[in-house]
Amino acid sequence: LELAIPSARLLTANNEIEIPAWRVQLGLFVAKGSLQATMQQALSWSGELALTSSALREGLAQWGIAAPATRDPAVLGPLELKTQWRYALATLAAQPLSLVLDDTSLSGKLTVTLANQPLSEFELQGDRIQLERYLPPEDATSEPFVLPTAALRALQVRGTLGFDAATLEQTRMQRVRIGLLLDEQGAHAN
Repeated sequence: LELAIPSARLLTANNEIEIPAWRVQLGLFVAKGSLQATMQQALSWSGELALTSSALREGLAQWGIAAPATRDPAVLGPLELKTQWRYALATLAAQPLSLVLDDTSLSGKLTVTLANQPLSEFELQGDRIQLERYLPPEDATSEPFVLPTAALRALQVRGTLGFDAATLEQTRMQRVRIGLLLDEQGAHAN
């Protein structure tokens, strides 16, 4: 673990905290950004975040998290996430949000409400994806990926995921849009 905060300012006249730059490294994950906090009538936080990993699969393994087995062992490689975020009144908003995983780029927004009924909403649009690369291996000896259903059922998630182009085996698709809903009844897609 490496943490660097070169400077921080406390502005007592305005009840503000400013951290113009910070950096954290946890194994293969590197996060950096800025942070501002305002303590007026209600506490609010905002800033920028950039998270990178040269190898997502190996980075997860460093922390004891087994990534799912995939047909293409090279996927879940380079990861880059960039966003501007704001937290106020029990709501975290990340917009604009850009994500690059392997050779797929996505952009959009994410909102997480942590009030009485937690809810996560997202809207992401990607350029292209080869879905078969992320499917489980075809050999019968591979361990299947098991979703943590108990933890997922506690979440309320809804949103849309779209791609300009997608391929699955020999099928080529354009302007793919998937609506997702995860609630106490399970996962639903349309």
